[in-house]
Amino acid sequence: MDNPVNQEVIFDQTILKLFPSSIVDSLISDSAFRDQYALKADPTFIFAKNGISVRRSSLFPCIREMLEDSNARPTLNDINGNELQLDLIQDGDERVIIITGNNQRIILPDFSPLSPIQSDRVSRFKRMSEEINFYGVEAEKWRVILESRALDDNELDKFMSNFSAIPITVAATITSAMNEAEIDFSSLVPHSEKYFERLVGECRQSTNIIDYAAEGLSDHINQLLSWNACEGFLLALLLSSHSSSALRICIDSLTDEDLVKVYVWLVNSGDRISQIGAIELGLTIVDQRPCIEAYLNKLIAEIHNDDANDLNSRFNLLSSLIAMVEGELARTKILKGKPPFWRRLASIAQASLIERTLIGRPLNIEMFAKHTWEYRGMLFYLQTMSDLRIEPRWYPHHLAPDQLKAECIGRIIDAANKNESRLQPTSLYGPLFNTTDGSLRSLLEVPFPFLPGPLEGSITPQNDPPEDILRAIKDRLQDEVLEPKSFAALVNSALLFKLTSSHAQLAIAALRAVKHQIKLSEDKEQMQLVLNGLATVAAVTRSPDLAEELKLLARGSLFGPSRFISPVDTLWIGLTAAAAHQELAGWSKFVGEWLLELACQSLKTDEISLLLRLTEWLCDITPELWYTCGRAHAALLVALMSNAKHQQF
Repeated sequence: MDNPVNQEVIFDQTILKLFPSSIVDSLISDSAFRDQYALKADPTFIFAKNGISVRRSSLFPCIREMLEDSNARPTLNDINGNELQLDLIQDGDERVIIITGNNQRIILPDFSPLSPIQSDRVSRFKRMSEEINFYGVEAEKWRVILESRALDDNELDKFMSNFSAIPITVAATITSAMNEAEIDFSSLVPHSEKYFERLVGECRQSTNIIDYAAEGLSDHINQLLSWNACEGFLLALLLSSHSSSALRICIDSLTDEDLVKVYVWLVNSGDRISQIGAIELGLTIVDQRPCIEAYLNKLIAEIHNDDANDLNSRFNLLSSLIAMVEGELARTKILKGKPPFWRRLASIAQASLIERTLIGRPLNIEMFAKHTWEYRGMLFYLQTMSDLRIEPRWYPHHLAPDQLKAECIGRIIDAANKNESRLQPTSLYGPLFNTTDGSLRSLLEVPFPFLPGPLEGSITPQNDPPEDILRAIKDRLQDEVLEPKSFAALVNSALLFKLTSSHAQLAIAALRAVKHQIKLSEDKEQMQLVLNGLATVAAVTRSPDLAEELKLLARGSLFGPSRFISPVDTLWIGLTAAAAHQELAGWSKFVGEWLLELACQSLKTDEISLLLRLTEWLCDITPELWYTCGRAHAALLVALMSNAKHQQF
């Protein structure tokens, strides 16, 4: 009988060659896959700057030899046959491996998990873990393994991946990339769900930031502070994108000297989010810790004096960084399935971590912001519009620099009001409570400081509309002739007060009474504001009926030959109204119908091309949309080909 065919060899030689290298790398890195098909991974270490490349199978045995005998000086050949010399250099507790050869010198970490000596492996793992705050189930798993044996080559890859997915390590990596001007999105936004859990805590079952702050976030902050009072405090401040996060930080373990040290750093090098959190927290303790009073004044003045309309404003930098991180997360889908508020908490914390590495560098914020918005801005927009189905109260335009500043000022004033008695004897009282022109309070412009923040999209306001506003809503919607301003009281209340389906019903009745005819002024922009506003009302009241009425109202303005609102703005209005449907099926159906009607209009080639791209990105973010948006996508493809054909003649 003939020998059986070696299936593993056939798989190795034929099937793997059919796949892109990225897929092959992923398969080869899976130990179960390698074991099943008897495959051996032997990656190449490429030191691009030095022009040296070595096989792992050649390098690691040499490293093990040196770790066992510190006097050993092994040699190996790179992939081009050049001889390289390895040395283990120790200076106190620090130890590095140096590769020399081909007129080059490369410095590597000591790879202590490969050491044949148990005490060496365990002691260095303990020290490294304490330095970077590596803890929990994963850390315990590696500790147990290292106590029993050295890691094999493939295990070391996983070990290093765990160590690299830690905020302290990532911050150092970003700083190094900045220093060497080698910045890419993958280094700025790690492709690891575990990393973001280590940054902001595990999501658990919370559905809003208030609940999460009281549960998972508190545990996470306490762990940071127990690890290292000063460094933990600074990491906890990255979570200050909502007041409930900042006020969970307990700094009792910090001495006055340590506290001053942190606040000095925040004044000189702090990111905006951490500064706001430090102000809110500081106003609650300044009577007990007067050592921070002067630094609170400086932080407040810095926020006050930062002109958000200046393209080089720090608020413009923060806005672009958040959009970049959110857009990259939308592309990679690392946090898909997490609640939007939690993902944004993680995004803003990461954006703030990046901001820290940029402060003090010669950065043209205007150009940097323009670049990041061009590359990831649209993905951020589409992700946020998709999030409205779950959290209908926060919109992508709320990320504008001036809105970010308005929210920050609102938070500072709110914290001051809650702590007025303890602030009265301090020098903070004047800057915080003065109402003269140019003061902090004079910058409060209703409604902007009171709009929902990025983590508040699912939080319904507690206050009902005041009686005078309710009366205005009812009176104006009973006009025999409806104008854009007839809806002003209703739409202006949508994000500020608790509206219900009964308020949406008032708008429905009014539109039906005038057969969806609204008297337009010469200012066509007013009609767009009305459509956006009514779509928002439909979303926050979860009123599918109002969303359907909006379709009828919109046809003259958004669809048909007389339309005067751009296709992209029309898409945003439709995605807003779609959030009236909280269930995925209803939401997807509405989006598909809206897009189909839009796709069937007479559009310019550039409009078709943009809508096609947006449709594909939207369906990529929420794949369930392909079922309901397939016809719209096909219509856009046909229209694009038809336009191209006509342009040839």
